[in-house]
Amino acid sequence: MEDFDTFYDRFHEDDAFQRSRIRFPLGGMMVEAGEKTAWTRQNFPLMKVRIQDVDTKEYKVSTDKQPTSFTQRVWLEASEFSSEYKFELIDGKWFLVYVLDES
Repeated sequence: MEDFDTFYDRFHEDDAFQRSRIRFPLGGMMVEAGEKTAWTRQNFPLMKVRIQDVDTKEYKVSTDKQPTSFTQRVWLEASEFSSEYKFELIDGKWFLVYVLDES
């Protein structure tokens, strides 16, 4: 079984690895100005910032780490901005399976 922390670091450092570990169709959506857009391989932006590197003076963050799932949330208080990412362990490997990005 793949170690989550090792996976998570590599996911953010290696673009090709990241692309290989996103399960399409990806759950969730992008919501901008009330317009909802489904994620595709073409419109999904690669993740570069690990949750532990988010500026917590400006943003609120939460994480929920379970044996077979990891959820991270980032949001700005009193604003419409929030994002939620869910990773799941599938057949011994971690994958990004859901992203809700609201702005």
